[in-house]
Amino acid sequence: MLSSRKCFFLTFVILPLLAFACFRPLSAAARIGYPRTLYKPADIEQARKNISGYDWARETYLRLKESAAYYLPMDRERIRSFIPDRTPLAAIKCPVCGKAPWSYYNLLDEGNVLECVDCKTRWQWDPSDTSETWNIPAVFRYQRMEYMLKGLTAAAIVFQIEGDRRYSAKAAIIVERFAEVFKGYRMNMVHRNQWLDRNDPYYAKIAGWKFREMSIMRGVLLAYDLIHDSGELPPALIQKIDRDLVLYTRDYLLDSYGPGGPASPDSLQDQGYSWWVLAACGVLLDDQETLRLMVESFERILNPANGLFYEDGGFFEGTPSYQNQLMGPISSIPDVIAGNTERDVFSNPRCALLEKCLTWTLDFLYPDGTVPPVNDAHVGDVPQRSFAEIASRRYGNRKAQRFLADHPGKESEEYSEVNWLFRDPEAATQGGEEYSVESVHFPGSGLMALRHAGSGKESQTMAYIDYGAYEPPNKPPYHKHQDYLNFGLWACGREMVSEMGYAMTPPWVQKWQVSPMAHNTVIESTRQKEGGKCLIWHITPFAKMAEAGLPPENSRFIALLPRASGEPIVVDIFRVSGELPEFTWAMHARSGDLQVRGVDLTTDAEVEPPLRKGKQGKPTAGTIRALWRFPDGKGLSVLIPVMEGCTVVASECPPEEEEIAAAHLKGGTLKPGAIIPYRGHIQVRRTGPDAVFTAVHVPFSGDMEPQPNVTCERLARGGLALRIDFTDESFIVLHIPQPGKAEYSGLALDGRAGVAILRGGKLMALSLAEGRSLTFEKTGIFRSTIGNGFRTADTR
Repeated sequence: MLSSRKCFFLTFVILPLLAFACFRPLSAAARIGYPRTLYKPADIEQARKNISGYDWARETYLRLKESAAYYLPMDRERIRSFIPDRTPLAAIKCPVCGKAPWSYYNLLDEGNVLECVDCKTRWQWDPSDTSETWNIPAVFRYQRMEYMLKGLTAAAIVFQIEGDRRYSAKAAIIVERFAEVFKGYRMNMVHRNQWLDRNDPYYAKIAGWKFREMSIMRGVLLAYDLIHDSGELPPALIQKIDRDLVLYTRDYLLDSYGPGGPASPDSLQDQGYSWWVLAACGVLLDDQETLRLMVESFERILNPANGLFYEDGGFFEGTPSYQNQLMGPISSIPDVIAGNTERDVFSNPRCALLEKCLTWTLDFLYPDGTVPPVNDAHVGDVPQRSFAEIASRRYGNRKAQRFLADHPGKESEEYSEVNWLFRDPEAATQGGEEYSVESVHFPGSGLMALRHAGSGKESQTMAYIDYGAYEPPNKPPYHKHQDYLNFGLWACGREMVSEMGYAMTPPWVQKWQVSPMAHNTVIESTRQKEGGKCLIWHITPFAKMAEAGLPPENSRFIALLPRASGEPIVVDIFRVSGELPEFTWAMHARSGDLQVRGVDLTTDAEVEPPLRKGKQGKPTAGTIRALWRFPDGKGLSVLIPVMEGCTVVASECPPEEEEIAAAHLKGGTLKPGAIIPYRGHIQVRRTGPDAVFTAVHVPFSGDMEPQPNVTCERLARGGLALRIDFTDESFIVLHIPQPGKAEYSGLALDGRAGVAILRGGKLMALSLAEGRSLTFEKTGIFRSTIGNGFRTADTR
């Protein structure tokens, strides 16, 4: 990520905002109407109403109040001693074990002891150590600062709710101290552990990273706003804070951006807190120029032509995780701006895309409400409920309303910018429109999700392709896998086939997660140089088909086919060509219970770490059967028709992030006695230069594994035919790389893909993709132009 900092954003933000030089100085006139940033007086009144009327609000408030109670016994000097006058640094490795990265220390004994999470070495706080270098006292300073700030916003809110000046008095000490010391901290570069002699939009004074520094500053300014009129801040002190903290921070941020403005940094995903702080500075200073700048910045990033968000609302890096990293902090900025300037974001037609940016993941969710872990998302991530709350409150978005109705109560985070404590809970939960029940295609983000809704969560099936539709200059060099056309599967009430996700620790997993072998894909010869393109998107009540890629070099086709007496199946055809003599199809499911049949796996195989226990062999039957069983009685059978030049390797691979976290200490050391739940990993290797990999995914519940018969045949012009026969139903699938004619088992196609569904030997339905005709016996689909078609048969 750091090496990409001078990349494409500078190309679309060349138009400088030269107005920076014209910002007017601080007005001498007194400003009134506090609080005025995130929470206005009406919000405070709503919070009081919620606390008096709802148990969850009372519980939320009591927890909030308790989180600030540690301030009460502290005197002024003790509080001030936690905010150092020397630079707080973060990326300090433990000098004893060398393992602990920058954030893995425990602060103990009310801030007096620092402990390495890994080796448990402890250091005592020494206030006389005034060294300013990359050592334990430096990280001690940072940890103590975070400790003193963790209850700051809560204390300010307690004052607003109850008027208890004990809390505002403690908060005022912290805000005043920041006005004294922040200007004197030195710029430094996180992870590089170097001082920096210039300002920068990414690097910073606190912890060397603007994202972390401004998350701290955001809490300080929000508290300042909430206690401004508490009586704890005399006019002379307010003037000092406005000058030495608020005005200084505004200019510090504007200077870091340079003439390109806030929307110019190429690391824009890390700019959320900086934007929030800049908007708050504009409000606190009544600086209309800064507020106009912030609205213009929203207009700029929400214009799809500028390449940050696509027209479908997805983030340019194609992952919900990094979209949330930017949008989490900036999503409440329009509320900060609202009422403080004539310009607006919510009603601004140039910012209309914001509604989609807040809600696009709702249609891409798994049935359990988690986001599929595509492209560096975390396994088990859930949409931020606050996004749905904004979309409901500001846009009346009915899918967001349904999401809120399905997830009632408080925000799951300890504290959120738009916490329901300050909102009317009745206004956003009135019915709404269903989400996550239909197949969806996000062309900008390069995501296709085929969905069989079923009658409930247990019966829903979802298969997706992440094909990475990145176009220059928007293709990110980081946060995008070096492979693509990745595949995921949800069935039987659980995630069965998963992307690796974004595992944070330990280091051997970090290496694994960026390896193409960690994903359900084909290892390509040249590594993708551009994004894939949609080739087929055809959704019917029966067969559903999707395909993406860059033909003729590569493509992935999936078809979701519903069964009458079982879970839907997924046909999966991956084509690849290149200069390599061999290609590898890799897949893992979320289970370590893997059985492979139809292969003589008796020879040891060398596998790339952290894969382990590799065995390889040649097929001994016409179909390879890989069976994963899950602890809850569910199973996944993957049938792979054997083709020439085929070798199979079975091994074990690391688990997903949640299992890794459960087995390790926070710093990355394995817990005593913990066993890592490795998963079953299978590779099928085919000779080049052109290879086709075919699989039929058959999920099921219970002990009885379905035993369909799968036959596969190559056709002319690279075409492929599949027939899947269960006891009482059959599926025939034809697929051709280029439009043309093909025939197999009574099914005749003129097009790209065709599916016939038969039950009891009788045709039930036909689906034609990107073609002119598809016929079976006397029933057919005929088109005058190339396109999609669907027809059910007369079964009377």
